[in-house]
Amino acid sequence: MQVNVVLPIFALVAVVAVVGIPLPVPDYVVCPEVDDVGAIATLFPNVYNCSTYYMCEQGVPTLRDCTPNLAFNGQVCDFKYKVDCKELPITTEAPATTEAPVTTEAPKAQEKKIIITKVVTEIIK
Repeated sequence: MQVNVVLPIFALVAVVAVVGIPLPVPDYVVCPEVDDVGAIATLFPNVYNCSTYYMCEQGVPTLRDCTPNLAFNGQVCDFKYKVDCKELPITTEAPATTEAPVTTEAPKAQEKKIIITKVVTEIIK
C-alpha cells in the first residue's frame, strides 16, 4: 500500500526537478510586441546566469541556454574566457528593518448622539 503512495510523489518530484520552476522575467527584459520581418532577433543577457539569455519571440521573452562551456556576450554564445560577465546573486529575502515602525493615532472626533423620537412614514418629494 505504501509503494502506491510513494511512487506518485516520487514521480512528481522528478518532474519538478527536470522541468524546474521558471524564475520571473526581469524588468529590464522588454520585448517588442512584433518582430520585424527579416530583423535580427532581440536578445537580452540573463544577469543571474551568464550561460543563458532571453530571446524575444513576438513580444514574449523565452530563456535560452548556451551550449555547455559557453557564455552569452550580448550577441552570441561565446567561449567563457572571451566574455566579460558578472553574475548577480538571486535574492529572495526581504531586506531587514532596523527600527520598528512608529504609529500614532489621530485624535478622536467628539461623538454626537442622535436620538430618533419619531418614525417617519411619509416620503417627501
